[in-house]
Amino acid sequence: MTQSGIRKWSASRTILVVLVASVIAGSSVGFATSTAAKYQAPQTREINVFSYTLPFNDTLYRLPHDVFYPDRILVYKGDTVVIHFNIDNGTERHSFTIDAPYNVNIDIPPQPYPSNATFVANVPGIFLYKCIYHTPTMEGYMEVLG
Repeated sequence: MTQSGIRKWSASRTILVVLVASVIAGSSVGFATSTAAKYQAPQTREINVFSYTLPFNDTLYRLPHDVFYPDRILVYKGDTVVIHFNIDNGTERHSFTIDAPYNVNIDIPPQPYPSNATFVANVPGIFLYKCIYHTPTMEGYMEVLG
């Protein structure tokens, strides 16, 4: 092998080693960052849930015109979830219901006083929450990351 051939082979090998090391280092940093972003120390998360009335004739369409806002809640495994209901329901009843494994079923009578629900989000996944009196429009999802 000539002197220039040895230099080219050595330079190519050095570039290859640097490239492989960069890929390994980048993957490690990406994994560590994504893992750290997914884990959060448990904390209390207070969420305000409102009702909103959609502008259509519910008698004509045979669908309730009430919805939850927000219709998506994001919490982390181990969090204590405190939901404050700010439901302007006049004379109507509402509920906030999440089936197993949470088994939350809060009946929300016509206001003048606030209602709350408190539970620990100890099972990861995506869970439907709904008003049993106004399905399918008054529904949302709670996502528990963990």
